[in-house]
Amino acid sequence: MAGAPAPKGHMPLPKAIPEDVQLIVDRWASIVGQTSMPMKQYLKNAGLSLGGDNQLLVIVEDGLASDYFLRQEGHKEQGNYTDESWTAFQKALSDAAEEKLSGKNSKELQAILDRLKAAEEALTEKKPDDGNEEEQQKCEQLKGEIASAVNSAKAAFAAGSANYTPESWSVFEAAYKAVNGVDLSGKNSAELDALLKALQAAYAGLKPKEPAIKPGASYPSDNKDQNTYQVVSVTGNTATVTITKGKNAKKALIPKTVTIKGVTCKVVGIAKNAFKNKSKLTTVVIHENITSIGDNAFSGCKKVTSVTIGKNVKTIGKKAFYNCKKLNKILFKGKKLPTVKKGAFQKVKANATVTLPKGIKKKQRTAFVKKLRSVGGLSKKAKIK
Repeated sequence: MAGAPAPKGHMPLPKAIPEDVQLIVDRWASIVGQTSMPMKQYLKNAGLSLGGDNQLLVIVEDGLASDYFLRQEGHKEQGNYTDESWTAFQKALSDAAEEKLSGKNSKELQAILDRLKAAEEALTEKKPDDGNEEEQQKCEQLKGEIASAVNSAKAAFAAGSANYTPESWSVFEAAYKAVNGVDLSGKNSAELDALLKALQAAYAGLKPKEPAIKPGASYPSDNKDQNTYQVVSVTGNTATVTITKGKNAKKALIPKTVTIKGVTCKVVGIAKNAFKNKSKLTTVVIHENITSIGDNAFSGCKKVTSVTIGKNVKTIGKKAFYNCKKLNKILFKGKKLPTVKKGAFQKVKANATVTLPKGIKKKQRTAFVKKLRSVGGLSKKAKIK
């Protein structure tokens, strides 16, 4: 009867029963063994009987309670499966629970069982973030933004910490290493967003060290060459300077670079009056880093006999070599001739020899010599080679 406990074992069957029914009865244990939980538990405790029209009856408790299934070892958990497959599985359980199993024949019971098994087999395990397409898209977008941020910060990281304060560099280094070359596939959008913002903030927060030298200020060099230099520009641990006060020595060998307070400085100019009236000076060699020679830079150096003008000098200032009375050798290097300001070579030795670079076109050469004489003050007796 409906609701009555199922009898244990088989109920007595008449001796004369159909062969197909007898076959099921004989193989009942095997049939039950091939089913899965929870149906197996119900059928194991069911009883068999012969109903009207010689139909086999399986007598069990009415209903198929899903809560019983969930108490079994290895039961399914919703969080492990996609919402769609879990909903279908729950419906199959619910439908089975509403069935009145009393009076069902073997085919009907098998149909119920098949539906349950099909729903169970159709359960689809979730992949990371499966079922949340928006989350996946957000994660992919953030990964792209992180890659872009890493690329933007790559040069700063490669350059190292020398130009930044230790505190800001430490934060930046940690944020950069947290994402550069790291597998981020297991991170959710919140974690990725935090990593991105940390890198962006750390990169933006890099604080340059206070420069040891400042543009506009003047300093002696670390090697004590007795020259004074004025800083033109500072970039990281390098700088450009002009020499503002030169040593009173026989040779003015302007250095290509000097070190000032640990900063490597490129000497790019000779300031006005830098070597004016240096009484010991006899030779001036201006290297290729120098681009300008200031007004009166060597004016009044009465013992100077030779000057070499570097190949990158673009401007020779007013009276730069004025009144260098013994200056008789002037050598220009390079393929481009500089601009010569008024009186630059006025009152040098009248028969001085001026050597111009080879390869200068005749027209340019003629125009330059004319400027040397008319503007620069070079004597017409000077020899041009």
